[in-house]
Amino acid sequence: MTFYLKPLLGSCPLSQLVSSSCARLSYLHLLDQQRDSLDCVPEKVVASGQFYEEVVYGGGGSQWDRLSHFTLLVAATLDKEFRQFWVEMECLLFNYRLEREMTGKEVIS
Repeated sequence: MTFYLKPLLGSCPLSQLVSSSCARLSYLHLLDQQRDSLDCVPEKVVASGQFYEEVVYGGGGSQWDRLSHFTLLVAATLDKEFRQFWVEMECLLFNYRLEREMTGKEVIS
């Protein structure tokens, strides 16, 4: 989970930056809506028709996951209300990944 601590280096097209950040924000909203029944998240992802794989769902730590995390982190510094939402949802996402997507071996690595 070092991807939460180490920002990416390099460059990417602005369109990809926007796309991955919008997908992550959409996923965070989905988690917010499902917070009382997180076991339903995979079905809701499929039903939504959104493409989350590369950005967040099941892809924790990928290049686009990290990019979208840090892009929204920067955005969160600009607005107090968004910052509160973002911190709460990133904590929810982190816990969701620990409990449902990661093995003990991945957590320790």
